[in-house]
Amino acid sequence: MNGGSQRKGVGESVVSVTAVALDGGLLNFDNQACSFGYRWSVFQNNGAVIAIVKLQFKRAHERSKIRREMLKILHERSRKFPRKLPNCGSVFKSNPTMYSEFGPPGAIIERLGLKGYKIGDAVVSTQHANFFSTWVRLKLTTCCD
Repeated sequence: MNGGSQRKGVGESVVSVTAVALDGGLLNFDNQACSFGYRWSVFQNNGAVIAIVKLQFKRAHERSKIRREMLKILHERSRKFPRKLPNCGSVFKSNPTMYSEFGPPGAIIERLGLKGYKIGDAVVSTQHANFFSTWVRLKLTTCCD
């Protein structure tokens, strides 16, 4: 895959990948051959196991500025995403074409009126509609002397 956040993916930093093919042979890929895209790479279909990844990162000249930006992102994620109930994370991935026309999946789900919608013990989060949670009922018990 090409995991990421903030419209960026780890593939942007990959120089090369060495993988082990199903027959045990080694396969070498440069960045372009990895075919990185949104939540996508060639490794999702080729059955190979990634063994080595060479990364190259951009040099950070303003560490304090980058740190402030990271803290801002973490604060925003904490405010925006549900953390109190078990959840499976973002359910629907964002299609770039659909995103430009309709927005992110959570916003679409919310506009459809499904935020907080519940079936059985599954619920669309009331905090962020692209997160589905388990409705957990906690029973408080007290113990007597």
